[in-house]
Amino acid sequence: SSLVSVITISFISAGLISLAGGIGLIFGANIGTTATAWLVAGFGLKIKISSLAMPMLIFGLIFSFQKKASFKGIGNVLAGLGFFFLGIYYMKEGFDVFKEYIDLTEYAISGVLGVIVYAGLGIIITTVLQSSSATLALILTALSAGQIEYENALALAIGANVGTTITAVLGSISSNVAGKRLAGAHLIFNFTTGIVALGFIFPLADLVNL
Repeated sequence: SSLVSVITISFISAGLISLAGGIGLIFGANIGTTATAWLVAGFGLKIKISSLAMPMLIFGLIFSFQKKASFKGIGNVLAGLGFFFLGIYYMKEGFDVFKEYIDLTEYAISGVLGVIVYAGLGIIITTVLQSSSATLALILTALSAGQIEYENALALAIGANVGTTITAVLGSISSNVAGKRLAGAHLIFNFTTGIVALGFIFPLADLVNL
């Protein structure tokens, strides 16, 4: 979704699409990026995902050395996915070892305060990693290892959705007014939906459980 946001800002700055069209693309990317969480939850925590990563890395490197631009693009995509899946595998392995020494559930904060604190942590982590997908992978692996509580994980995910807007904000710095407006719309939308989701996080958790 961060990649789509930056590309959309470039399109708007070049006058290829309107601001309304750009906002539509950003909203679509917000929904589309949830596919990563499903991939990690459905496959990354059950199978040895590193076995999928290596072929992607190999073919990614082969394609990236081709002269044709389209092949290079495919190579970069495959290499990026390969490194991401490899990262998920190592994060899972790391949390499994980490669990033996430190139990993060001791630091879990229940109630409204915990929701606010962990949402803030989600924003900070995503700002540093520049990817809500990477943050979600961390959250899911920590949750599966029993390191964090379910409600804290929800708050982290909401924070990650807000924090991912930093990529669009940084990408809009060198763009024109239209690009900056799109980054502003992205920030306002994600921040507003984040506040609403935090306000209804406990009913949301009950609904998901149901």
